[in-house]
Amino acid sequence: DVPDWPEYVEQLEIYLWMLAEAGHATPIGRLVLVSLHDGSRHVLGVALDRVRVGDTVQQRLIELIEERERRIAWMERRRSREVPQPFEPWRPGQREICEAVQWGLGAGQAVLVQAPTGLGKTAAALTGALRHALASDKQLFWATARTTQQDGAVRALRRLSELGLPLRSVVIRAKHKACLNDVISCRPEACRFADDYYDKLRAAGLPARLLDGDVHLDFDALDTEATRHVICPFELALDATSGLDVVIGDYNHALDPSAQIKRCFAPDHAGGWVVVADEVHQLPDRARDWWSPRLEAQVARTASQQLWLAGPAFAPWVGLAQRIEALVTREVAESAGRQVGDVFLRRPPRAELEALAAEVDALALDYAWLKAERLMRQATEDDAWLEVARQVLRLAAAAATLPDDPEEPTDLVGLATMTPGREQLQLRCLDPSARVGPAIATLGGFVGLSATLSPPEFYRDLLGLDPDRLDVVRVPSPFPPENRAILVAPAISTAFKDREAHRAPTAKLLSRAVAATPGNAALYFPSFAMLEDVRPLLKLPDREVLVQEPGMDDALRAAALARLGEPGPSKVLLAVLGGVFAEGIDLPPGALSLVAVLSPALPPVSLERDLLREHFERRYGQGFLYASLVPGLTRVVQAAGRLHRRPEDRGVILLIDRRFRWRDVNVLLPEEWTPAYEYDPVPSIAAFFAQR
Repeated sequence: DVPDWPEYVEQLEIYLWMLAEAGHATPIGRLVLVSLHDGSRHVLGVALDRVRVGDTVQQRLIELIEERERRIAWMERRRSREVPQPFEPWRPGQREICEAVQWGLGAGQAVLVQAPTGLGKTAAALTGALRHALASDKQLFWATARTTQQDGAVRALRRLSELGLPLRSVVIRAKHKACLNDVISCRPEACRFADDYYDKLRAAGLPARLLDGDVHLDFDALDTEATRHVICPFELALDATSGLDVVIGDYNHALDPSAQIKRCFAPDHAGGWVVVADEVHQLPDRARDWWSPRLEAQVARTASQQLWLAGPAFAPWVGLAQRIEALVTREVAESAGRQVGDVFLRRPPRAELEALAAEVDALALDYAWLKAERLMRQATEDDAWLEVARQVLRLAAAAATLPDDPEEPTDLVGLATMTPGREQLQLRCLDPSARVGPAIATLGGFVGLSATLSPPEFYRDLLGLDPDRLDVVRVPSPFPPENRAILVAPAISTAFKDREAHRAPTAKLLSRAVAATPGNAALYFPSFAMLEDVRPLLKLPDREVLVQEPGMDDALRAAALARLGEPGPSKVLLAVLGGVFAEGIDLPPGALSLVAVLSPALPPVSLERDLLREHFERRYGQGFLYASLVPGLTRVVQAAGRLHRRPEDRGVILLIDRRFRWRDVNVLLPEEWTPAYEYDPVPSIAAFFAQR
């Protein structure tokens, strides 16, 4: 009956009203319902109540006009206020960053800013970006690689608000972290927070009611409103973005084509946004991941098992999942030729993938109907079929872009992994520049921040930035050199082939270095494996030992960081280079007195690394530099940057590995570093701390 389909009836009534208002004879409405299951049709007659529908349309137009007027008034208010200086006086280097960002964006340039950790570049860059964005009626997206990197931007925004700047902002979480439902299943029949979402949103006056005046929508504010009105907090945050000045989120919300916020970053909207990528040294690898589709045999195997248990109605999908699994295992088994370990160079079978993708697409509506209406109506957190379908479609689409000649160079290479139980086919993106560059070019402005952007050509090349429309800003360290000792211990080798022989000497050196240090120490290892190898041999009496574990959740990470700032016995942090304790975190001032970095963190030997080196040599003439040295030394300098937060902080950076003597390694270390090479650096550590 007509009342059973209110949304569709309302849509049809508006069409009828528009025809009547245009002077046509009284139109007659027919709502045609088509079954996705068998194609049968049912027709319902819909009459036009011209006065009632006209009143509804008029009321909605009034709401839209009022919403637009509120937005214009807000933008006029913020345009009339100058973005204040967040701190008086500026710290050394902050004014330079602020002005470089503001004027660079104003001139239509992309801006890369390298400034040391602890200088306050977040507040300075945010101020400069806001001065440009607010004056040009744009919005600002602050993009990070990890949630731990977002706190500094939130603090800077709150500081500007305290100084009288009218601002509206939000932090967007990943969907799985924001979800309030028992299981993550974004279907109305499976999630009460998704059911009737837009009706409940409008009845609650959201998101407009949240945007009344200055506001920062943190997790608690969003969750409170979402719980009160039984609506999805993730969708609520997205719906609020159009009325906000600043949005803080992940890189992929802005630049990943499969996960970006389309209402903000679709091509016809992206020009209204300035994106600041914090810790931008992490963006090239993230971008390579976005454009590297894979097809996993285990996912297909799980899908066929789930579907078989769901009943005979799912037999077509069981068979298709089994054929997908068979394709992967066959291709892996037939791999031959170039390999490193369990990974082979193997071009995926384009024609077979296209055929499978066509079958997946043809069965999509039938699967949706069965899932929603029959055997799988219950909410399930993991739907392996949907995942394998996505993998097939993505890999087939990427394979279709490959050149016909397999010998023709391309930035996508096929890899087959034959690890038992983890067989997979993948197209690995070696160079994201041709994809991420055009995405950045559509934005209303782009700024990249990091303490490690050396050499800048690496980031310019891999992010696809136009050299003629790029400003590179380097801010020297303001910290007194006498407050820092940089020592290299070349007697130790952490190279994989030497690790067993040097395991005991490494542990002994670390134990002695910590004993000579009055205060907290952080020991950074190139991998969890080496950390666990050395850890049992460490002798750290009277020290509280904090250890990074794989997959630590946010609460455990925060607790460990908090311990470093607490009084009591000195602490020793054991962590890995490139991890959450080594990059993008703000430790309390003076939290560390010693940072020891084991190895230059060169990536391990792999087929992918070999292919990267060859591609970068062929395209940029910088194979080893771009593939290994820059990624490794970036991790080293990032970890060392945890030492200094204030000019008065004192401490030692200890670099352990004979490869730190290499000239190619040294040129990538900060210019202000003047390392001393000592086979036994412990006396120098003790002497440094004896000075006052």
